[in-house]
Amino acid sequence: MKKGLLFLISIMLLLCSCTLNENKDRVYDPHNTDSSTYQINRQDTITMAEDIITYLDARDKDSIKALFAPQIANDYDLDSQIEKVFEIYDGTSISYEIGTCGEGGKHIKDGKFLYLRFDCQIKNMQTDNDKIFRISIIRCLVDDNNPDNIGLNKIFLCRADGTNIAPIGEVSEDEFFQWEY
Repeated sequence: MKKGLLFLISIMLLLCSCTLNENKDRVYDPHNTDSSTYQINRQDTITMAEDIITYLDARDKDSIKALFAPQIANDYDLDSQIEKVFEIYDGTSISYEIGTCGEGGKHIKDGKFLYLRFDCQIKNMQTDNDKIFRISIIRCLVDDNNPDNIGLNKIFLCRADGTNIAPIGEVSEDEFFQWEY
C-alpha cells in the first residue's frame, strides 16, 4: 500500500515538473491570441496609465514623451501638447479608479495578431485642487504594417463627464476638444 502511494506521488510530481518546465520556457509574444497574453497586455496597459498619472503629478514631460510610439513622436508636437495639459491639470492626484481596459482594435490572421490596440481609462481622478478628471489612453502593441506605430498613440485628458479637454499625441480632424476645464 505504501509503495503504491509513493509511486502515485512520484508520478504526480513528475507530471507537475513537466508542466512547470513547459510554461517556464514560454516566451511572451504580443502576437499570441491566448488569454495569458491578453492578461499581460492588459496589466501592462494599466501600469502605463498609472505611470502617466505619476508623470502628470510630477510634471515630467520627458517620461511622458518616452512612452509614445516613434511615429507619433515624429508627427506631433508633443512638447506643446504636454505643456497645455500641464496648464489644465494643475495639482496632483489624490484618488482614481481604473475604468475599462482592453482591446480597442485588432486584426488577426492565422491565429496571430497582425494589429492590436489596447484602450484604458482612469476615471474619477480627483486632484488636490478639487478637480475631477478622466484620462483615456490608446496604446498600440502590435502593428506588423507599421512597427513605428507601436507604443502610446494618444492620451485624452477629459472632464469627469468624458468631454475631451486636451489631447497628447495623435489627433484626428473630427475630434473636438474644449481646451479648458
